[in-house]
Amino acid sequence: MPEDYIKASTSNEVTALLRRHGEKARVIGGGTMLYELESRGLLSGVTTLIDISKLGLDYVKEDSSGLRIGASTTFTDALRSKQINSRPAFGALVDALSAIRPVQVRNMATLGGAISSGLPGLDLPPASVAVRAKIALAGSRGRRTLDVEDFFLGFLETALKRGEFLMEVRVPRPPAHTGSAFQKLETNSVDWAILSVATSVTLKNDKVSNVRIVFGGGVVGAVPMRATEAEEAVVDAAATEDVIGRAAEEASRSTEFADDERASADYRRQVARVLVRESLANSVERARRDKG
Repeated sequence: MPEDYIKASTSNEVTALLRRHGEKARVIGGGTMLYELESRGLLSGVTTLIDISKLGLDYVKEDSSGLRIGASTTFTDALRSKQINSRPAFGALVDALSAIRPVQVRNMATLGGAISSGLPGLDLPPASVAVRAKIALAGSRGRRTLDVEDFFLGFLETALKRGEFLMEVRVPRPPAHTGSAFQKLETNSVDWAILSVATSVTLKNDKVSNVRIVFGGGVVGAVPMRATEAEEAVVDAAATEDVIGRAAEEASRSTEFADDERASADYRRQVARVLVRESLANSVERARRDKG
């Protein structure tokens, strides 16, 4: 159980505290993720919590490069932002945020906490991969940015170095006629998903010019995993129901699913066909509406 709770005033103070305390310190935003970890016995050895709520990182901004979402932005505030809702291209983020329950969690939980936790079963990691998000980190040696796919390394393991913390999630501006979506199946409304899928599609003359199919972590590995063979199978194809169905079949066939207490690998494979098909269909419909 943590012993010290420190409200940092600057990013330099946060990085100094993280350098000093190392693995015994954790950054806290809304606190919901730390509660989740503590309830599962995954916070042993942590003695210091560093609160970043005073750093002014609760914002959603849009510029010529795309979206910038501060680490302290709550799920509710993100859902209400005009910037995230402005384009069907960001639909996967809206879907994933909307799927998180109860509302009390959405009101407190932050994007920075969900992404930097390293928990593979959460909804935002696959959605962030689908929309090609980048992660802005601050540390004692300066700041750096990396692709979200390179940020997730394993169970409770991320690319954060000692003294670093997540400052911002950045979503590059996608080309016109891009849509994305997220789907999941749960045992109940507050449990981790049996299976989750996030997709994005860019159309050119109603053909698939770019696509991502991402399975949530935990049931396919320790990190979100792209179904690259299925992606390659539909690039340059017309965005028809048959093509979408073929991608769903290939994604379920070429992905190795896990057995656990929630479901068997065979059941997840059957569910994958349905969720990928529905998510891709939603992405295509949104891409047709997206004006850029």
